[in-house]
Amino acid sequence: MRRTGFDPFSKISVKFSDAEGTSEGAVDEGGPCREMFRLSLNWLKDSGMFCGAHKKNLNLCGNALHKNMYFEAGRLIALSLIHGGPGLIFFSETLFSLLCDQIAVPTLDDIDRDVRETTMQFQNANELEELRTIIGNSDVFSLSGFPIIGQAEEQEKIVQGTLRFFAVDRIREPLRQLIAGLNTCGLYDKLVQYPSIFKDIFCSEITLSSKVIEELFLIVYTEPGTNTRSKENRVISYFRDYVLDLECDPTNIVTLPDLLVFATGSDCLPPLGFPLRPEIMFLHEKNSRFPIANTCSLQLKLPVVHTSYEDFKTDMDFAMGNAKEFGFA
Repeated sequence: MRRTGFDPFSKISVKFSDAEGTSEGAVDEGGPCREMFRLSLNWLKDSGMFCGAHKKNLNLCGNALHKNMYFEAGRLIALSLIHGGPGLIFFSETLFSLLCDQIAVPTLDDIDRDVRETTMQFQNANELEELRTIIGNSDVFSLSGFPIIGQAEEQEKIVQGTLRFFAVDRIREPLRQLIAGLNTCGLYDKLVQYPSIFKDIFCSEITLSSKVIEELFLIVYTEPGTNTRSKENRVISYFRDYVLDLECDPTNIVTLPDLLVFATGSDCLPPLGFPLRPEIMFLHEKNSRFPIANTCSLQLKLPVVHTSYEDFKTDMDFAMGNAKEFGFA
């Protein structure tokens, strides 16, 4: 992205290589690109530029700020949305409000873990002397502008002021960089114009369900009444049971997002949708126990050799559990 000739409007083509450095050789028609954006955004979410256990706010990182990495993060997010990659879904309400220049009401979840623990300790204290001791033993409150506490009634004001400082005031410059990056191809201007639409993309986590998966895929059957069709009917019944098991059993090694990654390269439905409707096909020509997928043409091919659901599930779990991503980008 930092090359002078990089054009954000041009098609992005990604190649992955295996552990030996051998390229997979396929032309990127969308699958590797979706996978690259998925992996990049997952890394971004857990990087030091963001904080929060689940929903994320910006975190001030001096090194990232110096290297303009918040700008790069915003540009990566914009490119993912524009080029058919996954949405964000991990921004906190506070961060999205700041992006839209709306009134933000920060919570304890919007600040760094160490600051959060100290603030919670202060919030839960009951005696004035205990409050003074906590303030004296930590620089969190002096940094926020509260080096002392005169009366116990000031406790809530200090808590809210500390939250405001760390979750809003302290991240002004990272926010400025992020907004500049998000305006790649004019995306940020649209975000400000249509905040309610973009809030779903940035903040709302859409849970995959068996119903969503079944409605997403088009099943490509052979002619009715043939031997191959009877095998396909059996396999589809196994597949539907398998999808239900993934939805209902949280202990299973494979999840519904894993299944979607295997078939499409994305662990959620992209905000712009898929360029083609994903298809389920059948491996009649191969005596294979395992499924295969083409993430560019969005085809999931199921094996037809199984005569019991237990064997089908075991081999599906093995295939998808060992193929949760491409090689190296």
